[in-house]
Amino acid sequence: MTDDYRTIPSLMLKDTEYGNILHGGHSIYSIQDALQMCDALEEMVKVWKEGMEAFNLSTQDSAAGEAYGQIICIRMLFLDLMQKQPEITEKEAQETLALFTTSMLPLARAYSKTPLLAQWYLSIPMRVAGTYSRLRRGR
Repeated sequence: MTDDYRTIPSLMLKDTEYGNILHGGHSIYSIQDALQMCDALEEMVKVWKEGMEAFNLSTQDSAAGEAYGQIICIRMLFLDLMQKQPEITEKEAQETLALFTTSMLPLARAYSKTPLLAQWYLSIPMRVAGTYSRLRRGR
């Protein structure tokens, strides 16, 4: 990973191993791919947090912690789909996905003056929810 967080592509991880997953170039049709997407989400939060630290801000620790916690929950949703019969109900999954969406709002707001980045952060939860729905239906 590069230490250059001053460009939009670097903040969006476009030139990393996660670029295709985060930008739709790689369709996710397996649990293993979904788990790799979770790795990408964790890297995305890490890069966002480091980018905010470059501005000597202090609110990013709490927002990053919340996002990391929700990514763990998302990872558990995907792992649950590996079972013969998922234990997590669709309603519980939707609630978890909604909490993940909420956890991404501070990341998007941090770049409200850079609409491309803000919209990208807001699009990530939709991509995650779509992936989860597709994998759950495909069982």
